Amino acid sequence: MFYKFARASALLAYALLCLQCAPVDHTAARLEAPPLSHPKAYAQKRLAAVVIGYPQKIQFPRQINYQALKKSEAISFGSACPITYDGYFLTANHVITKKYDQQLWVLCQKNNSLQRAQPRVIWKNEKIDLALIHCPLQTPSYFPLRHHESSKGSLVYNAGIASIHSWKKGILQETVPARPSSTKSHFFPHSYDVVFGDSGGAVMNSAGELVGIHSHFKSLSSLHSIYFKDSVSIRPLVPFIQKIIRSDRSQQNR
Repeated sequence: MFYKFARASALLAYALLCLQCAPVDHTAARLEAPPLSHPKAYAQKRLAAVVIGYPQKIQFPRQINYQALKKSEAISFGSACPITYDGYFLTANHVITKKYDQQLWVLCQKNNSLQRAQPRVIWKNEKIDLALIHCPLQTPSYFPLRHHESSKGSLVYNAGIASIHSWKKGILQETVPARPSSTKSHFFPHSYDVVFGDSGGAVMNSAGELVGIHSHFKSLSSLHSIYFKDSVSIRPLVPFIQKIIRSDRSQQNR
């Protein structure tokens, strides 16, 4: 009897040891993140716009609204995606392209009010159409940069400023890896169309995680349409962006 009890105890201790030593699959855990009950409201709190114009002419709207921005006398505008609590944003590089005498502004939500500031361009890459900018603003609602895989066929939302109110959704047409195998950012297609103004905005999954940034398109839906089809977004190389942010914070705190 004592032998059986001792053998059972040893087996139990071994099983517990194996559980403690077994590697944890963090990627699988990220895939099981529960969906948000109100994804649109979550995205609206993280809405941000990039506006280019002449300071003496531009009329800033009281809220981030596509129609209001069209009437603002802005030369151009697009979306941006807050990724930290202290004013760092990702956007498409073509969104921040301006002429020498024009000014660049970022508009974003904070609680129930709209705040704006002129950003510094921290890093940009024309080839992959991605840019990192910073504003001296507090951004308590943001999309944290995390490693998570998004599978082909999974649900995604268009959180750009032009489409947020119609709340377009679609599916990923290929898997977006948690950690790209190369040192390059990962381009990926999705099934929903985008509108002028969505560039630089977030592609968000049902758990509220940032899958990527709206980048460019291949064709118009029709000759007289404002909808772009076959749009492509970009999954930024997370460690690279995080390294740039840490470096910039360190320089600013000197």
